[in-house]
Amino acid sequence: MFKNGWLLILFSSFISGQIRITEIMYDLDGSDSPNEFVEIFNLSPSDTVDLSGWQIRDRYSADALLDSGYGLIIPPEAYGLIFEGDYNFNNGIYADSIPLGVVLIKVDDSSIGNGLSTSDSLFLISSSGVVQD
Repeated sequence: MFKNGWLLILFSSFISGQIRITEIMYDLDGSDSPNEFVEIFNLSPSDTVDLSGWQIRDRYSADALLDSGYGLIIPPEAYGLIFEGDYNFNNGIYADSIPLGVVLIKVDDSSIGNGLSTSDSLFLISSSGVVQD
């Protein structure tokens, strides 16, 4: 009985995080830069998440998340897109296909981590240093 109770506690704490990585766009046809992105989603039905001080990293490099003029607050049950720092929101390849209400975020340099690929890991880290996903 204790073993089952312990598993339940572990499962509860595992699913309590609010922000999840839901899509990674990498290795595009043609030039990857500046068109790679990471989509995130706030799972909470009621709480906003402030990404101030957060990082996205792979095994080799970390990047700060920056307000690109759209804020760093992800509303409940809403999406955010994390782009490379040199992506142009006005005339980039996704400019006409990003839905209204999506929070647009950039990293502090021209690549997410050291570049996105299937041979690396990706971590979203809160301002307190906790891996969220």
